[in-house]
Amino acid sequence: TDTTFHKGDQLTLEFDPLFIVQDGTREGVAVFTVTFGNDSIATETARFFSEGHQSVPIQDTAHSGIKRVRGYFYMPQPHANSTTFRLLAITNIKLIRMHEQKQTTVAPADSTNNTYPIRNVGGEPVQKKQGEKISDANLQMVADDNAVQEAMRKRGIPKPATR
Repeated sequence: TDTTFHKGDQLTLEFDPLFIVQDGTREGVAVFTVTFGNDSIATETARFFSEGHQSVPIQDTAHSGIKRVRGYFYMPQPHANSTTFRLLAITNIKLIRMHEQKQTTVAPADSTNNTYPIRNVGGEPVQKKQGEKISDANLQMVADDNAVQEAMRKRGIPKPATR
């Protein structure tokens, strides 16, 4: 198993086809095969009929690791015999590896451990000590627009239109 691949990775083959066809249909085929650590094989076959960016993904859903990656491109012959000029050029070929995001398990804080009447909903932690009086002269205004935007994004609240 290659050390650059990790269990749970997703591989995506990306490319841009360019057809030069005198007459007839434009058709190309990309075959992308991954052999996993347990010797199982995943194969994706993509047929494309026009120019434009193409992508073919395969993911290691069984978390067995990736052992080998193979693939090829070809242009099928037309069904009828023809002397028509046909060419398929493949450019910008990329193999993109994306590691699976690791889930960090954090134990939730015990809500009974907090005796403060004010609870933090985002941004900086509340620094008020219980039972201590605060004068207005010591208050500081914290304007953190990023905290507000982040809270709105997490809750699915659309950003208000600006003029």
